[in-house]
Amino acid sequence: MSTKLFIAAALLTATLNAQAPEQRFTLTGEIQSNDASQVGGFYVELYNSQDHTLAERVITGGDGRFHIYNATPGWYRIRVLAAPGADPVVEEYRQIVPGNAPIVLRLPARSSEKSPGGIISLRELKHPVKKQAFRCVAEAQRYTENNEPVKAAAKLEEALRIDPEYRDAHTNLGALYARAGRVEEARQHFLRALQIGPPDAIIYSDLSWSCLALRQVSEAEEFGRKAIALDAGNAKAHLVLGNVLAMQPGKDAEAVKQLQIAAPNEPNALILIERLRARYQQRR
Repeated sequence: MSTKLFIAAALLTATLNAQAPEQRFTLTGEIQSNDASQVGGFYVELYNSQDHTLAERVITGGDGRFHIYNATPGWYRIRVLAAPGADPVVEEYRQIVPGNAPIVLRLPARSSEKSPGGIISLRELKHPVKKQAFRCVAEAQRYTENNEPVKAAAKLEEALRIDPEYRDAHTNLGALYARAGRVEEARQHFLRALQIGPPDAIIYSDLSWSCLALRQVSEAEEFGRKAIALDAGNAKAHLVLGNVLAMQPGKDAEAVKQLQIAAPNEPNALILIERLRARYQQRR
């Protein structure tokens, strides 16, 4: 293995395992509405208000509840969306710390005069998920929370047999496969999620990581740049793009630039920056 490949592979492994559990916590919450049957399937996003980066995105269960794992203390904008890229239905500014009571986000009352292009209408026009598939994804979430990834994956696979166009089942299963080392299968599910649409910065970032792990350098660079084009504050996308550029001759300077952008939120970026600088000193 070349030095560049070794650096990228070592950093990828470190990144996947480096988060200190004592510095992170699980944030819970729920969406409420006058119509309790309409609180499932929304996206909840946690945005860092200091650097405007997307920290987490999760989908609510059928009861409107959600869990954000690996949250870190700070001030955030919490947003509720009908679909990735849509305008927020709800947006609140809150301080998040360990021990917070469950967050309650209330959907605005639906007006009968709401225009056809409104947020609620956008949600109604989405691919209608089959209820049985939705229940499988909810069960998969519970298995994930209980650290039972094999059972979680089985439920997601069942959901996709019921509804092959269920985008979130593809992305969740891709994430589970990636953690299990089934990288090519993960990549295929991320690709399918993109085909279902719409374009999404997080999925592009996941695709970039999976291609990097598979040593598909040009594809990893392409997907990383697409993720950043959609969300310039995506620290993970900057980190993986920095990794990819570090593997290519003549791109060290841009690699360092991308890693410096990622460093405030991805400390492992600093490790690669130092290795790149050491490599440069060895060449002199």
